[in-house]
Amino acid sequence: MSDLTVEITGFVVGDDLEIRRTVTDLPAAIDAAWVTLKHHSRQPDSEAKLQKRITTTDVPGTGWIV
Repeated sequence: MSDLTVEITGFVVGDDLEIRRTVTDLPAAIDAAWVTLKHHSRQPDSEAKLQKRITTTDVPGTGWIV
């Protein structure tokens, strides 16, 4: 399984940010995932600054499960 606790730093408001993560050893194929951006990892998802649903369809600006 990939390390999903890595903190992304070094960008400021207005920057474009491309996030690529490889997740391995899943128990089954998935058709949806979510990326959640928060100021602090202990914040609840309801306080996230951004949350995007990612699917197997290539939708610009949304992400893509391949």
